Amino acid sequence: MISKLLFRMFLGFLLSGPGMAADVSTASDPAPSAGNTQPISPSHQYVTAYDSMMQADWLKKQDMTDTAIELYAEAQNLYQKLAAEYPLWETNVVAFRIKYCADELAKLRPAPPAPAETRAAAEPPPIQPPRELFIPSPAGSPAPADAARVSANLRAALQKERAGDVKSALETYLTILEEQPLSRDAIKGAGRCYLYLSMPENARILLQRGMELPDPDAALNLLMALVYCHDSEFYKAYQLLLIVLHQQPMNATAHLAMGVAQAGRNRLDDARVETQKAIQLDPKLGDAYYNLARLSLKLKPSSPAIARGHYENALRYGGVPDPDLKKQLR
Repeated sequence: MISKLLFRMFLGFLLSGPGMAADVSTASDPAPSAGNTQPISPSHQYVTAYDSMMQADWLKKQDMTDTAIELYAEAQNLYQKLAAEYPLWETNVVAFRIKYCADELAKLRPAPPAPAETRAAAEPPPIQPPRELFIPSPAGSPAPADAARVSANLRAALQKERAGDVKSALETYLTILEEQPLSRDAIKGAGRCYLYLSMPENARILLQRGMELPDPDAALNLLMALVYCHDSEFYKAYQLLLIVLHQQPMNATAHLAMGVAQAGRNRLDDARVETQKAIQLDPKLGDAYYNLARLSLKLKPSSPAIARGHYENALRYGGVPDPDLKKQLR
């Protein structure tokens, strides 16, 4: 559940101001020129590795396995070099790409046969601890006796959230986190509630904790991308959304968020394409129509009539009136 005003607020800020936000990918990382002895920027290293990975993807589809293996290995090495030289640069994105290349290599490379003595050796029976010893649960995981109660509390919180009782749902999620601070589902639930309640600072603190867990899932990456959009860190949002859409290409909300990130990077045509994809996947996504209305006014040539139609669709699908946008459409 995402705040109805979240994306509209972002594009209202971006597209009504005197200037557009700078594209972090180009503003902070100038391309190296001839004779320039400065080290290659992390974003340029990332693009080089990404190109190799995309070529490998294409070659794999053409059944050119050997060449695809070479390029996946090259991309993996480039990503690992990037991680070693710039350990604080987009750590989640780089780690995801390294794992992706490793997974593809594992699929394409034939597994070596196990040595004969290894195959023949039987595994020793597991050592059983004495009955009187207590085996603690891993940090952040509920003990078996508490698992059912935590699961029930999570279901109750989700039901409250879906019913619109967001504050009560948030209280339940936070209660779970007091006991299990690394509960991924509770972190995501509380993050959604904070965003719905227009409390992005609280959401940021909590979701950053979740991003430190192994292998953040698509839902967590999407929520973090929304926070980055709120913080005007549009390139970071863009990078996370690339991961989300790679995993879930039919996620309408992710395409809507990508439209916001692209607008923040001054890529208005790309923003329109992503927002239109969101509507194709979910024709009743009112926020997307609001954003298309603002984009139609900003793009050259401006299209007030088209923008007015998008605004009417937004209202038709449950959106609340936007006085500022309505004034521009007169």
